Amino acid sequence: MEDGKKECQWRKFEMVQLPFEVAKKLGRKPGEIVKMTRVEVGDLAPDGVREPEQQLSSEEIERRARESVEKVLKWFTKNGIILSKVPTVKYVDKDSPFDGIDMPEQVESFLARVKIPALSKVNIDTELMVKGAIIFGAFILSAFYKREYDLDISTSAVSDFVDFESLSNDLRKKFPDGAFETDVNIVIYKPMQSFATYNPEIFDEYIAHELWHLVENSYNVLLTDVFIHEATATYVQKVYVGKEVKSCQLAKFNVFGLLYKYGALIVQEELKGESEPLQALLNSEIRERIQLRFDKEVFPKVIDLISVDLCTEDPEDEYILKHEAYAKFRTNPTFENLISGLKTRGLNRFIDEIQGQDTNKFFDHAKRLIAKK
Repeated sequence: MEDGKKECQWRKFEMVQLPFEVAKKLGRKPGEIVKMTRVEVGDLAPDGVREPEQQLSSEEIERRARESVEKVLKWFTKNGIILSKVPTVKYVDKDSPFDGIDMPEQVESFLARVKIPALSKVNIDTELMVKGAIIFGAFILSAFYKREYDLDISTSAVSDFVDFESLSNDLRKKFPDGAFETDVNIVIYKPMQSFATYNPEIFDEYIAHELWHLVENSYNVLLTDVFIHEATATYVQKVYVGKEVKSCQLAKFNVFGLLYKYGALIVQEELKGESEPLQALLNSEIRERIQLRFDKEVFPKVIDLISVDLCTEDPEDEYILKHEAYAKFRTNPTFENLISGLKTRGLNRFIDEIQGQDTNKFFDHAKRLIAKK
């Protein structure tokens, strides 16, 4: 059975980052992202994926990265964007700290789909990750309540269910200060070895991407619109090398593609006609427009793709079974006592929003929990 599962996984189509050996045989660029099965990749590289034939030293990669930073900063300045100091950069000959972390399967699979080539210091800022996780979790939980109980609950109401303190502590454990193992602004990882050797344009794109994160942080807009920052940085990296973000049907994107590439397409469309697009990208009104489109076009699709796997149980179940707020409900499982427990837990926005809706599925679920105890 296990072999069958592995075979099935092996034959799934995935967005694959072409290693040098495969790219050479296909006449494509190393590092280019294409839709293939791992069987096809294996057939093209039967001896395994080899390291680049011209191994560059860490020092040489860092030198090229510094040159790239200098070029991008000059381009920023030309477009009216100023960073107060030149960011530092370091090459680490291993995968990023995000690779291999214990995460829900769907999240892990889309993060691992394309190995992360580089990170700026702000990428692992705990405040950013906590805020992002809370917002993302709220969308997933909102979808769960619709799917399981047919209740329309806003993301702001379901966010009250999230244990902010525990989430923050968990993220700090996974990403303590110094998770980079260095105090530089940008760390580039093993995938950049191939780009530095065979595809300097993509190398420069990723440097521009990470530098834009630092720009948004410097201009105090990074934490304002949490989920568009990867889309804005992806847009900037394409503009830097003189490319447009290519239009594509929404249905063809996986989660990674939605947050980065389809998001960048939204950014491009919202900046159309702007004489100074980089400066406009820091404008609060324009960013709000981008965020509103993200909320409408991107998040529903993302949630559709992963909510079933990421949220299989009501997070309130544990409280209903054990928390003192629900003590009366456990003794006498009436709807009034359930509402009383929710109120004691401080979930007033949730209570307000279920008024006038059919709560039978939600109530029956809570009663079944108690009956099983």
